[in-house]
Parts: sequence; structure tokens; C-alpha cells
Amino acid sequence: YLVRPEWLCVDKTGAGQGVYDLLRFEFGEVIGLNYSEGASESKIMTEDHANASELYERAQTELWFALRKFIEFNYFKHSSAVPTEELHPQLTNRRYRAGKRAKVEPKNDYQARSQGKAPDEADAVTLFIHCVRKASGFIPGMSHENSSETRYGDDGEEIGSSEARIDITNRHDDI
Repeated sequence: YLVRPEWLCVDKTGAGQGVYDLLRFEFGEVIGLNYSEGASESKIMTEDHANASELYERAQTELWFALRKFIEFNYFKHSSAVPTEELHPQLTNRRYRAGKRAKVEPKNDYQARSQGKAPDEADAVTLFIHCVRKASGFIPGMSHENSSETRYGDDGEEIGSSEARIDITNRHDDI
């Protein structure tokens, strides 16, 4: 396989549930996400004062804020060869509401403001970050020295050490 099943994440919202079920049956333990389910019990960054479920209303919001933090603290970059004409406006035009628990603007509201264009490219990027977080169990730090090498499940329970070590000594800033 080019991608092992545990490193594949698919959208299982609506009709995607069938695709997810078939992939799990035929391919293995793939990661699935329903964007309307609750946020996870894990933290996005080690320095966060609370788990995602306490900070964000739904999984969709957790994914968008995870992407924001990964970009802000240099854990996510893309090649200059990646086409960004659609992606960058989608990443910068999504609205959110702050408060006790933040909430990202619903997709249909975004589409109404964007001449019917869905934020598909941006959703793919948020799903990619979700996959990295869930498959690796890695919790980055705002300061790279604070990054956690311990793996945590969705319930926040420790599940052992990560096989992959990601810290300041083995990152590549030009990717």
C-alpha cells in the first residue's frame, strides 16, 4: 500500500458513511470523521488549557482551529507547487463565533456568501490535519520543545509512545 489504512482519513458525513464502512471492511482501520459530531476529548496543542470538547462546539470547528494552530506555530506548510487559487480564499474567508465554545460558520452559510462555492479544498486540508493528529497521536507544542511524544486516544487516555518522533531536531522547514 502507498498509504496504510490507519493513516487514511475519510469524511463519513451523510453518504460518506457507506464509503467509510466499505473502506474499513475492505482496507482496514481507516479513520472516519462526521463533521457534525462533537469535538474530541484530546487537546490540539499541549499548552491548551482544555480539551477540544470544552473549547469547540463540534468536530468541524475543532478541525478548523487545529489547522489554524498548525499554521500559526509552523507545523503545517505546503509546497509552492500546490494550486492555491481556490484554497487560500477558502482558508481566509470562513467566519467563526468566539465565546465559551467557539463555532465555525456552517458550510451552507459560507456557500451563500461565496456564490454557491463549497469550501471543499479547505475541508480537505482540515481533514488532512485531523488524520495526522489522530493517526500519530502527536500533540504539538506552541514551543517545539513542549511537543508531546506520548500518544493519546480520542478519550484522552494515554495509549503509549509514538513510533514517530517529531520535534525541532527532525523537522524540515522547506516542505
